[in-house]
Amino acid sequence: MGVFFVLDDLNLPSDVMEVLTAIHKKARVLNPELTEELFLHQIIDDWLKPLRRTRNHRPITKSNIVVKNRIKEAVKLSGKTQEQVAKETGVSRSYLNQLLNGHYDTTITTAMLMARATYCTLDELFYIAGE
Repeated sequence: MGVFFVLDDLNLPSDVMEVLTAIHKKARVLNPELTEELFLHQIIDDWLKPLRRTRNHRPITKSNIVVKNRIKEAVKLSGKTQEQVAKETGVSRSYLNQLLNGHYDTTITTAMLMARATYCTLDELFYIAGE
């Protein structure tokens, strides 16, 4: 199993090891240069990313964060006009323009509709300033 012995320290069930091995074999078909070590590093890194994010940051409260958006860029990349996106999301063109310019925070409902209309995820549309 090559480099997968590193996972032995984590005491993963054998079925998980089998899945990792199978995924690596299929990934090598697409990228023959993908070593087990690199594959393992990427998988483990992706699994741990959410944990690192929460442990390395100060406690988040509404008073100490600023949420920014990339709605303007997303609308452009979607190939739609602002008017089309406003209509699809059920907001006025004026309100959408205020969102595009960062003057308002939006509701989660409108944010989800905005993401759907621009073919983005919420993480692609919104981010915490400074991160």
